[in-house]
Amino acid sequence: MRRRLLSALRGVNGDRPLVKLGQVSPVMPVDNLAPEILRPPYAVTGIDPNSGNSYSLFALGSKELEKMRDACAHARETLEYAGSLVKPGVTTDEIDRKVFEHVVARKIYPSPLGYRGFPKSLCPSINE
Repeated sequence: MRRRLLSALRGVNGDRPLVKLGQVSPVMPVDNLAPEILRPPYAVTGIDPNSGNSYSLFALGSKELEKMRDACAHARETLEYAGSLVKPGVTTDEIDRKVFEHVVARKIYPSPLGYRGFPKSLCPSINE
């Protein structure tokens, strides 16, 4: 299987594979998160109990709107922070670990972590 994958990666860039195959590192530890960090329903099982349900649109009240603005501000800050870490030689594992620490320091659960078994706090994509 690995040989077939390596073979598929050759050709576009001469005899050198486009990417260096690696291994997925261990799952980020969620058991030792601070208790005040709210965990989504999928944090333990990997399954969102609401997945597939239909949702209806509703108007946000002032409190909900303020929470939405706060969440968007945190998302923007985290995205900017993650982008600042991207440099040649920095692994996606290093970026993931630092983003994980950045998010939980703000008492926020990293939403990709555990969703349908996803093992990391973000989903980076490498480019050559």
